[in-house]
Amino acid sequence: VSRAVYGFRLVTAREPAVEELDTLLSAVEKSRRHFADHPQEAEAVAGRPDAELAAWTMFSNGLLNLDEALTKE
Repeated sequence: VSRAVYGFRLVTAREPAVEELDTLLSAVEKSRRHFADHPQEAEAVAGRPDAELAAWTMFSNGLLNLDEALTKE
């Protein structure tokens, strides 16, 4: 939980709402299960067949793609 909150704060400069945090943590768990069943995909994402690392890599990618994280000129 603290890892997700910290990442969210770094990207958005605010605390996540409870609903946002629940959604993000659910997505991490879903990714973790997926990558545990598909180690080749985990390796493609994380550089090694590590489901945990791949799940958090996807989490980070998702945060950086939030509208709040995009810098517009």
